[in-house]
Amino acid sequence: MDDDRFWHIIDQSGSSAGGSVEDQTGSLTATLAGLTAQEIAAFDVAFAAHRDELYSWDLWGAAYLLMGGCSDDCFTDFRSWVIAQGQDYFEAVKSDPQALADGRLKDAGQVAEAELLSYVAMDVYVEATGREIFMDYGSRPGAEIAAEPTGQEWDEDDEDALRARYPKLNPLPYW
Repeated sequence: MDDDRFWHIIDQSGSSAGGSVEDQTGSLTATLAGLTAQEIAAFDVAFAAHRDELYSWDLWGAAYLLMGGCSDDCFTDFRSWVIAQGQDYFEAVKSDPQALADGRLKDAGQVAEAELLSYVAMDVYVEATGREIFMDYGSRPGAEIAAEPTGQEWDEDDEDALRARYPKLNPLPYW
């Protein structure tokens, strides 16, 4: 699936959701249900590839500071949330994680809900084919993440250094 089509689907699902990740998940589900099995799988590959583009220590540090901690699973959900905001936001955050200071992310609960977005294509694929996506696309690109994030690692025990690195970011309320 080419990038234009991928981002069109993301934008379409987000614009009809009114900012709710739960509603966007429902809209994305409905959109993907109208695609062929091959297109659904291609969307899944594109989603995973874009999530991997955000797999950097720089963004993880920003997420860690915002969320008051951020496990690897939480960081996966965080990157899914960034993708759900659309291509312009994705590119801005990828380029400078301090773009997250714009107030769009209001609480950590939004990130927790974004986990659902990671499974939409897989769930729709099962509905369309009666088979798990990995049964037909076991070695698909994007199925495995890189062993380590890109960039310079930071020390989670040095909160002052993280605050200095991201002066525009402040911790979010949890819910």
